[in-house]
Amino acid sequence: MRRLLALALAALLVGGQASTNSNMNVGGGGATIAAGSYWYSQTYPNFTITGDTAEHVFTDVPVPPGAIGPTGILRITLAWTANSNANAKTVRVRFGSVAGSGANANIGQQNAANNTVGQMQVILRNAGATGSQAILAGVGTNPYIASANTLMLTSVDTTQISHVTITGTLAVGTDTMTLLGLTVEALHP
Repeated sequence: MRRLLALALAALLVGGQASTNSNMNVGGGGATIAAGSYWYSQTYPNFTITGDTAEHVFTDVPVPPGAIGPTGILRITLAWTANSNANAKTVRVRFGSVAGSGANANIGQQNAANNTVGQMQVILRNAGATGSQAILAGVGTNPYIASANTLMLTSVDTTQISHVTITGTLAVGTDTMTLLGLTVEALHP
């Protein structure tokens, strides 16, 4: 509890803000990030979806303008849980310029049936320009392996506020899925 209060106070002091899903932006909030810096957002939202088969937003993390620079990266790590049965449950990591939007580019997803817990990591790299990103897509939960897949490309202007949006979809509305923890790190060389 003390740690949560300290993080909340730190977020207020540096201009961070909280979303409706308990996302705290510690270490930068809406400020521009200089080269050679590190910015992060870490939260434990414990937010659950159930009741239908629509794609729902778990949380949205606004990434400050310039947080990753022309050759920087975003490293997104999340953990989730679901009830274990044969029904599909999908968690997605989306990236774009619109807050909380399921229309932002799907830069990583994990599908689960017969699993009760999952963890995944997605690494997004600016490809030499602040409006061009490359992501190793379709490798499941491990972005550190070789893959025959091609790079997924997006074109979000990271000199402006961009958004990492975590969504979940259930194949059967009576199932449940909970986002447990989320860390978004920006490395700006």
